Amino acid sequence: MKAIIIDDNHSFIDLLKNALQPFRIQIDSCYKFSEARNVLLKGGSYFNHSIANEVLKYHESVLKNNDQNSIPVPVLNAPLINPEGYALVFLEYDAEPSMKGTYFIQDILKNQKEWSERNFILMSSDPSRVEQTAKKMKIALIEKPLKKDFTLKLVKEFLQSMAQKEKEVQDIIEKYGITIRLPDQKPAPTKKKTASSTKKKTAKTDNLKTGSKKKSNLK
Repeated sequence: MKAIIIDDNHSFIDLLKNALQPFRIQIDSCYKFSEARNVLLKGGSYFNHSIANEVLKYHESVLKNNDQNSIPVPVLNAPLINPEGYALVFLEYDAEPSMKGTYFIQDILKNQKEWSERNFILMSSDPSRVEQTAKKMKIALIEKPLKKDFTLKLVKEFLQSMAQKEKEVQDIIEKYGITIRLPDQKPAPTKKKTASSTKKKTAKTDNLKTGSKKKSNLK
């Protein structure tokens, strides 16, 4: 599990990294949104929210109809957990003049469905500027300079909530025997009868017939 800090203030990045040490998660950093975009889209989200929603939706349908057999069991196109993905993204609202933090978040959400607004924690020295937008987007917003105790509490609650949801979804996957088939994964090929195997089978059959004739002649 990893987290990433996007901020143009190098000293602040070091301070936040030190504050997050108790969680023992790998913490990467970027100074610009343009750099962070490539990192996030390549690494992906640790918890695949799109897959989780698909599983939960199926479970709700089964409970609503009270009939599992009438609803096709989904085949997932990706795993629920990506060990190399990012669970948390801390980003400074003004990390880059050409793009604001909220637009950066919208861009990531648009390009990869596995992400959720819950992945992001927006930071600003003047939160009143972005408070309404963050609230509308359902994104966590904290004021800089950060209060260590408040930040640790926020991160702890997030990780606990994610762990609970992960267990809930995994239990449903196991209960219904939901499988995963990646887009480039082909079904296991069926063995075809070859000409040589057919000849061997025919020869074996002929030998058995010959043996039975010899046995009958001995009587």
